[in-house]
Amino acid sequence: MADSSPLGQRPRENWASKIGVILAVSGSAVGLGNFLRFPGQAAANGGGAFMIPYFISLLVLGIPICWAEWTLGRQGGRLGFNSAPGVLFALTGNPVLRLFGGLAVLIPVVIYMYYVYIEAWCLGYAYDYMVGNMRWLGLQIEAYTEHFNQFVGSEANGFLHLPGQGEDKGVSRVVYFLVIVFTVNFVLIYRGVTRGIERFCKYAMPVLIVAALVVLVRVLTLPPQPVPEPWQYSLADGLPAAKWNALLEKLDELDAALVALEADGAEAVDEQALADAEEAPGKAITDAVADYYRGSIRGEPGYTAGVAVAAPYGYLVTPEGIRYALGQLEDTEGACVHREWVRRTRSALTREQVWDLLHYEARGAELSGVIEDPEVDPRERKAARQELARKRAERRRLIEAIGPPPGLASATAPDAYLRGAAAEVSELERTVVNGLGFMWNPFTARGGRSVWAALSDPQVWLAASSQIFFSLSVGFGIIMTYSTYLRRNDDVVLNGLTAAATNEFCEVCLGGLITIPAAFIFLGLGAVQGAGTFDLGFLTTPTVFAQMPAGQLFGFIWFSMLLLAAVTSSLSMLQPAIAFLEEGFSLNRRGSVALLGLLTANGTLVVLYFSEGLTGLDTMDFWVGNLCIFVMATVMVILFSWVIGAGKGFKLAQEGAELKIPGFFVYLIKYVSPVYLLVIFGLWLYHNAGDYVDSVVSNNGATFTVVFVILVMIFFGVLVRLANVRWAAQGRGVQEIQA
Repeated sequence: MADSSPLGQRPRENWASKIGVILAVSGSAVGLGNFLRFPGQAAANGGGAFMIPYFISLLVLGIPICWAEWTLGRQGGRLGFNSAPGVLFALTGNPVLRLFGGLAVLIPVVIYMYYVYIEAWCLGYAYDYMVGNMRWLGLQIEAYTEHFNQFVGSEANGFLHLPGQGEDKGVSRVVYFLVIVFTVNFVLIYRGVTRGIERFCKYAMPVLIVAALVVLVRVLTLPPQPVPEPWQYSLADGLPAAKWNALLEKLDELDAALVALEADGAEAVDEQALADAEEAPGKAITDAVADYYRGSIRGEPGYTAGVAVAAPYGYLVTPEGIRYALGQLEDTEGACVHREWVRRTRSALTREQVWDLLHYEARGAELSGVIEDPEVDPRERKAARQELARKRAERRRLIEAIGPPPGLASATAPDAYLRGAAAEVSELERTVVNGLGFMWNPFTARGGRSVWAALSDPQVWLAASSQIFFSLSVGFGIIMTYSTYLRRNDDVVLNGLTAAATNEFCEVCLGGLITIPAAFIFLGLGAVQGAGTFDLGFLTTPTVFAQMPAGQLFGFIWFSMLLLAAVTSSLSMLQPAIAFLEEGFSLNRRGSVALLGLLTANGTLVVLYFSEGLTGLDTMDFWVGNLCIFVMATVMVILFSWVIGAGKGFKLAQEGAELKIPGFFVYLIKYVSPVYLLVIFGLWLYHNAGDYVDSVVSNNGATFTVVFVILVMIFFGVLVRLANVRWAAQGRGVQEIQA
């Protein structure tokens, strides 16, 4: 549906229905950030410790800036504009603030360039689950890691990959899926706001939520899984005797080779050869675990099915840990006694004691790295050495309190023995409740059980506020563009709050309750703690589906749901630029779509080419998907609170509203929100800016990507300037806002 512009411009579109605009804005917000980025951020930042600054950021930043964007957009629509540069032109005469309208177009366009690449992953995985390709990968996360790296090309730059050991290069499979999703996005955006975006979201959003609920119910009804015993016991039970003895012989050979290398002296040994020798024992055990699963699934003779086998975790995966574990097997009777101690201790440990053991282990490894780094200030190394000594004493007291392992003499206990004992028993029972506990208990690996220690880490606050911006689409310019299509007195307060609530439901109640508990049940805390976004979504989750009844079906539902969520978001990323090109230069729909398609295709090719280590994607995501969003959100707060005036702004928001905004939000967005933003940004500059700059300078792929983004930024800056001149020539200047 269209109406006439108040300034005599060509007819513009409006949303066809109230539910349509809510679902479209919800579709913009509900995307991969809810189901992949949010659980990844939570896992990487301490689970429950992340949720406190997350909800504070939602209250202080998310909701007030969301209302501000809705109000600014509707007001701009009243004045005849449908793009963020047009809205800023109509609401302020400040040339600097007007120029930031280009940033509101740049952000969603650049995010689309790599977001559509991830959409292609989702489509590819959904297809593989549908045709049964994933069932051949087995139950080991290493197989899914290899599959992911090959599929996305993360092991080398370029558009081609080597399908085997030969030199027969071919186009990577992800390219075909990328062409499909890229085309679908532009076909839908070409159809316009009402017939394209709104109509698609009205069907896609309900299907998406139903699919997520289906997977959630399956996860929350999963039965508890047995906690794997230390590998040296479970593999001895599960493998044929010949296989087990061959593994022991191989480990002895690898151990002897490592000792020989170390005895040659540091100067005479190649560093890579030494590193390979140190990693070889762990790889040999991982291969043996994979062999157990293959043999037991196929029913080969000598393999005992149903044994809770896992590769070593924590300390037990290190060469010292492997030596410790093998030492127990030299005494059969002693090994049986030790095995019983492990079982008894696990059942006796409280959740807090388990967490303390994990905390000491993780913090101990971090402190050891500081002590061994010659570039660290001697005073810091001394402090780390003292703290490590305290941690060792605390760990020893805890193990003694719960009952020391057989043969432990407290006065002379070697640290290796203490570390091994802690690693063997520090596993929580694998239940849904414990998985949810990781998500909601405010513990961190660094802070332990101290909530204040967890909240003192600025990285947790940075991650939480960034997640709010990303998931609510705040600071993108998307909400501002969408709300320009509202009718004159459409409700922005209730619509905005409903869209935000829908997003939070999908993020916290669906995304946060699916991935982490499922991974915890089947893979344990080690697979969850510190896992990143793509680790959880494309490595851990497929491993879970492989062990889940009807896993192929649920895998297809899961990745199909991710695809729908991604498309509803990527459509919203294209509309701001389309609206700007149409009203800034009078391009028709075909011309604006063609120009934007050419620009985004080039950006996506940059991401696709610099795929090694996902350099192109990560670089764009940080510098645009995090940093630029912070800047744009700050501009929106200044425009709403100080240029228009927070009081006047909220009076505008109340026009046609069925819900009254509490008065304290006026002071919140005028004073608290900008201070909060500036403090977070200052902390980032102090703690992280140097490292990020170094990472760009030292990597050619990252450097090229940043240069490309800067060129796109200049391009949009010039276009905004030209559009401002054109609008001014038409007599479309700043208009006094009455409230």
